[in-house]
Amino acid sequence: MAIVDQKEYLQSARTAVIELENWKDTLDTVTAEEKKLDRELSGQRKAVADEIQSTVKKRRDELAETYDSQIRKEQEKLRAEKNKRAKEREKGVKNRMEEETASLVAQNSGLKTQIKELFSQKAVPGICNNGFFYALFFPGSLKEILIFALTALIWVAGIPGIIYALIPAAKRKPLHFILIAVAFLIVFVVVYIVINNLVKVRHYAPLKEGKLLRQKIASNKGRIARIKKGIRKDKNDEMYDLGEFDRNIAELESGIAGLEQQKADAINLFEQQTDPMIRQEIQENNRERLETLEGELNDRIARRRQAEDEIRSRTIAISQDYETVIGKENMAADKLDEILNIVDSENPANLTEAVQIYRSRGSKK
Repeated sequence: MAIVDQKEYLQSARTAVIELENWKDTLDTVTAEEKKLDRELSGQRKAVADEIQSTVKKRRDELAETYDSQIRKEQEKLRAEKNKRAKEREKGVKNRMEEETASLVAQNSGLKTQIKELFSQKAVPGICNNGFFYALFFPGSLKEILIFALTALIWVAGIPGIIYALIPAAKRKPLHFILIAVAFLIVFVVVYIVINNLVKVRHYAPLKEGKLLRQKIASNKGRIARIKKGIRKDKNDEMYDLGEFDRNIAELESGIAGLEQQKADAINLFEQQTDPMIRQEIQENNRERLETLEGELNDRIARRRQAEDEIRSRTIAISQDYETVIGKENMAADKLDEILNIVDSENPANLTEAVQIYRSRGSKK
């Protein structure tokens, strides 16, 4: 293109460059403000969301706790009533056991008295009237045989083992244990034979009769145990007069079920009506502040886009109108001022010559 006035052209280029730099500064400013406002708006939105979440949760939990506290009270009453029922049933079970085993208990009491009278009449030592004596000298059941075997084992192995352990380790030898065990075995056999001859043989008949009576007692005890077990397993509680407890328990359970249904209904109503209302109120309370921030943010976005558009169009215009003549590297206000000075002072034939002079001076520096 033809340049009529070099100075006017350079001044126009200088103005275009300054205006471009001003728009770049504006872009930096509004971009920074946009980021700041965006962060602030995001923070405010999160704060509102958190407030909504915490408020809704708090109100819902308070509502649930109101019902839960009442339910817990009723459940405590229910547990207490069930405990009362269980105690009353246990009392009834024990009474029933006593009633249904009374004859057998009385029979055993009579048998025990009969044994004592028998031993007294026959001059049998009272020490013989116990299960341990009969297990040693009249073993019959598996339990008595095990008692006899365990007694013999303790006497010929257990006690000798303890004595053997008390011997100093340096002097202890296996032969010592064998000798001690043999000695205790001899003592056990001798004592057993002596008692057998002096007591069992001498009082065999009454002791044998006592054995038979003790077996009847054991049989009765077995029957008593079976009767008690059957009563324990019997699930029919009609004979224990627990109707009042059952009615109270049923009433409490019904009340608890009703409270739980009321709680479910209340929470459902809260979620359908109160929850949306709380959310709307909090959002309305913060609406003006959020809208203000949104408006400021939208303003900065619009200004940023305007600056970007201006920078893009002005950059293209400078490239087309000035850079092709002056050179892109010279498109700065201070450089254009120096080229203007060259035009004023040296009167170059054209701008290309003025730029060459400027470049030559720059190379010399």
